[in-house]
Amino acid sequence: MMRAWEILENKINRRLRKNRVLKAVLKRIYQGLMVFWVRPKRVEGLLQRVTPKDDWEYFFGYYDVCPWDAHDGKLLALRVRDARVMPTFEEAQIVLLPSGEEEKVRVLSSTRTWNTQQGCRLQWLGPDHESRILYNDLVEGRYAAVILELASGHKWYLERPVMAVNPQGTEALSLDFSRLHRLRPGYGYGQLEEENEMENCPDTPAIWWMDLMEGQVKPLFTYKELALFHHRQDMEGAVHKVNHLLVGPEGKRFMFLHRWIKDGRTTSRLLTAGMDGSGLYLLSDADMVSHCTWKSEKEVVGYMRRSPGTEGYFLLQDQTREARRIWPELMVDGHPGFALKGNLAVTDTYPGRTRQASVFLLEQDKATRIARVYAPFAYEGTVRCDLHPRWNRQGTKICLDGAFEGRRAMYVLDVEDKVTL
Repeated sequence: MMRAWEILENKINRRLRKNRVLKAVLKRIYQGLMVFWVRPKRVEGLLQRVTPKDDWEYFFGYYDVCPWDAHDGKLLALRVRDARVMPTFEEAQIVLLPSGEEEKVRVLSSTRTWNTQQGCRLQWLGPDHESRILYNDLVEGRYAAVILELASGHKWYLERPVMAVNPQGTEALSLDFSRLHRLRPGYGYGQLEEENEMENCPDTPAIWWMDLMEGQVKPLFTYKELALFHHRQDMEGAVHKVNHLLVGPEGKRFMFLHRWIKDGRTTSRLLTAGMDGSGLYLLSDADMVSHCTWKSEKEVVGYMRRSPGTEGYFLLQDQTREARRIWPELMVDGHPGFALKGNLAVTDTYPGRTRQASVFLLEQDKATRIARVYAPFAYEGTVRCDLHPRWNRQGTKICLDGAFEGRRAMYVLDVEDKVTL
């Protein structure tokens, strides 16, 4: 159960959502005082560092992609010289981490389209998840996705950058990364100007479908079409965007967040659709939806509001109105994900009053903290170092990013025996 002062903190946090500047200032002062008073530990839990201690900063990206290959033997990563500043045209190296003490970091390629929240959407490409990787880059003056064959070094270039890929490695989804960067710095790419910057709700594509085998590209929805779908009065005059596209585990449907900003207030709703754009469904429309994940092809779990004053994690049945509260003791937002094999889940939290962020192992309705790490003040805002926990293929290990040693690095938690604090 949460203590009274934790509940009070959550209420104050919600009240300050409309004023991000004031919220950031008050939060910094509060956390600074608490860190000075408590002197929190830098790390708690059995974390193993898997990146070298050198002059680079290492990270992977978002929580919805697995950094391990099919055999859980190789880990992908990005590395840069300084991850405490917003990237412009600085290159990030795409590397393969050493699996033994005698091995060295192997540089595979580089990219100029990256950020510290979602990386460059780097991932192993199906169906084998070991011979090819996919990532975004700036190619001949435009954003594009790149497929790299590791054995030969051969590259294929796709017409658009990728946000989400189906497990089979045959289809992908894209969005406007320039618009995303302008409206949510730290998630998109800022090298190219947005073509529709002056339009709040343009009648231009918001989501594209791509055939990775043939290179075919097809628009699925425009911003105007999304705004007209179950239209609300508060959408009038608002600035619209989409983010967080996630393909289901069988590759049949995907989810995404449709957000609009008006008078300084951001409203979110969760929608799902078939990979061809059919069967568009409004799954959650209670003003606030944050991070979500697929539990199965028909089940979605996410942190959201379902009624006034009630926020938390909910299990939703796709294309139905069924919803059930889960992990009720977790009343703060995080990045949830289910193991590819089994029913175990993991999520994290943002840094609390003492700048510590937690990792929770989740079984049914039980949440057990298995790690807690410190977040330095140098890593906050658009360059913050969220933990973004990600499962390996077997569901026995969790990879996360951290900066508690003073620089960004990647760590692994072995949870095969369900280690707890």
